[in-house]
Amino acid sequence: MTADYACLKCGHRFAIALTEAERLSSLDPDRTDACPACGQQVGTGPVGGTRCGGTFELTFPHWHVHCDLASGACPACGARVQSLCVC
Repeated sequence: MTADYACLKCGHRFAIALTEAERLSSLDPDRTDACPACGQQVGTGPVGGTRCGGTFELTFPHWHVHCDLASGACPACGARVQSLCVC
């Protein structure tokens, strides 16, 4: 199956192929496809550190299922970033 995907970096929309397991759960962490407009890897995106203002990459495994589940810490300032799933 295919799904409409919006790049987390530039917003470009394009189709990605999903396995049945990905459709029901999370994107496969071994995906290698990327946005044809900017090269951002599918399922990853830039976020900003809340204390330092820097940006870093996080994995958004559910982005294709109408939520933006992600968590991590800024490598520069250590500030935690957490976005809860709304699926």
